[in-house]
Amino acid sequence: MSTSEQAFTLTLDGVDVSAHPGESLWQVAKRAGETIPHLCFKDASGYRADGNCRACMVEIEGERVLAASCLRMATPGMVVKSASSERSRTAREGVMEMLLVDQPAREDSPDSSSHFWAMADQLAIDATAVRRKLPRRDAREAPTVHHVASVCPYCGVGCQLTYHIKDDEILYVDGREGPSNENRLCVKGRFGYDYPRHPSRLTVPLIRREGVAKGLDPDFDPAQPLTHFREASWDEALDFAAKGLVDLKATHGPDALAGFGSAKCSNEEAWLFQKLVRTGFGSNHVDHCTRLCHASSVAALMECIGSGAVTASFMQASQADVVILIGCNPAVNHPVAATFFKQAAKRGTKLLILDPRGQALDAYAHQSVRFSPGADVVFSEAFPTASGRAKFSPTRPLAPNEPVDSDYPTVLTTGRQLEHWHTGSMTRRATVLDDLEPEAVASLAPAELVRLGMAPGDELTIATRRGAITLKVRVDPGMPEGMVFVPFCYGEAAANLLTNPALDPFGKIPEFKYAACRLSAESF
Repeated sequence: MSTSEQAFTLTLDGVDVSAHPGESLWQVAKRAGETIPHLCFKDASGYRADGNCRACMVEIEGERVLAASCLRMATPGMVVKSASSERSRTAREGVMEMLLVDQPAREDSPDSSSHFWAMADQLAIDATAVRRKLPRRDAREAPTVHHVASVCPYCGVGCQLTYHIKDDEILYVDGREGPSNENRLCVKGRFGYDYPRHPSRLTVPLIRREGVAKGLDPDFDPAQPLTHFREASWDEALDFAAKGLVDLKATHGPDALAGFGSAKCSNEEAWLFQKLVRTGFGSNHVDHCTRLCHASSVAALMECIGSGAVTASFMQASQADVVILIGCNPAVNHPVAATFFKQAAKRGTKLLILDPRGQALDAYAHQSVRFSPGADVVFSEAFPTASGRAKFSPTRPLAPNEPVDSDYPTVLTTGRQLEHWHTGSMTRRATVLDDLEPEAVASLAPAELVRLGMAPGDELTIATRRGAITLKVRVDPGMPEGMVFVPFCYGEAAANLLTNPALDPFGKIPEFKYAACRLSAESF
């Protein structure tokens, strides 16, 4: 077959260009007249592309992360943004800036016309501005930089880390040797550290201004809170809050008051909090955020082993013959824990995954069961690969409270995103993490986009019996048809406007993972 017969077409920056099997996107772009910035790659025979420097990143429609163009092969119909991609430009500039800050000044460089400086010129990098913005290595390692051992503020894996601090500002973060992370950190732990300096952070107590009604105001800017609030002293703020609670109790009785605890509190603080609610408020309405996630698993643990406490750590996966993952996506929710499962699988542990959605750990699984959402999970032959040590208790699954129908034919499920934590109060105020995932997205199977006549990046409206939101659509080959996934970290497209408040009769938690919805390409 001749080269011309093998040629196919893809779209580069809005223009149809020809490509050939075995060509990288970098090579296709060069033939089309664009030399994508590159450092570790050399366009010459005998040199292998590794994609290590990340200076040649491009954006591919429908894919969540950027791709190294020197390494990524062209495929028919691919839609690629390079020169027209703001995300690609930001990534390329970031790589060059971090390398440049530790280079000698150009005039002092042994080769001021080197390939490195040529790429810096191509990206219009201002070396002087970079050195003002970023600390050099000698400044980062100077005695004035002190190191604080701590624990990652995000998920419950408990990764130990070291903050490198100068002038009360965190410069960077390193993983520390700890039993649950062994020096490893995920993207949140390594890059989600600058939120304390975000202008939206509250540093003094605030009291709502008179005449400003309570409620969700779409025009409110958290970085400018004084439009709706005024500053107050701690004494005034505490007295104001206490009086409000006392007045509510006097007017409506103690049942009008409730307390909701935080997983960020220590055991001692949690005990004091429930004591305040039960004795101070006179109310038994006290709850904890973790129960929203774990009430169902606690009920199962109580039935199977008589205790709701964790019986083994994820680090012990390597000692197990079989690991069953259900109701979780560790590679997204607890990425460092996921590395222990990957290592165990490589050593021979049989990994069994039960999830309606595909996930990254499927590549390491002995068996993945993609059951229908809301349907029974079939344990084929009672898992013959199991050793028999686990105790399984048969149960009769309850049907979803709100099954799909002709009006609302699609299943809505919600969860976390790798780059953001819970509602995003910290991660969406961390520069790198918010740059990686800056806007609300919904994920659909490729066939669902075809059915809706949509392309990745189009605006999708999701409506349930309780409300509607509009957000960008993203293709995810791991999604089953008939389902849409929405992260709950985006206030501008709040998933909880859609979810079903019906409570599980055993766990007493809302049905966040299943709601009937309707999809459309129009904005509401």
